Amino acid sequence: MEEIPIICTLNDEEFRKREQTVLNAVKKSVLATEETTGGYSFRFPSNDASFAALNEFIVLERRCCPFLDFKLTVPRGEGDLFLELSGPDGAKEFIAANFRP
Repeated sequence: MEEIPIICTLNDEEFRKREQTVLNAVKKSVLATEETTGGYSFRFPSNDASFAALNEFIVLERRCCPFLDFKLTVPRGEGDLFLELSGPDGAKEFIAANFRP
């Protein structure tokens, strides 16, 4: 597997725009955060708005942070949603600095 550097590929203006909208909405809806071996797991309420925001977040983040791994868990029924962010060595610190509420 190719080594991808741990850097955001968006310029400042793009990052600020994204941060003000999608990232802030996602951060505000986090119910709980759990540290994992390679990153963090975030719990979100089970509703359509959270699901839509998480999908948009993943699409945007894959473009600017290609070194991250995303695992979205949508359990059956009405259970809370979980998004796990992880990556190579150094990604955990990046996640803590940029995504934790």
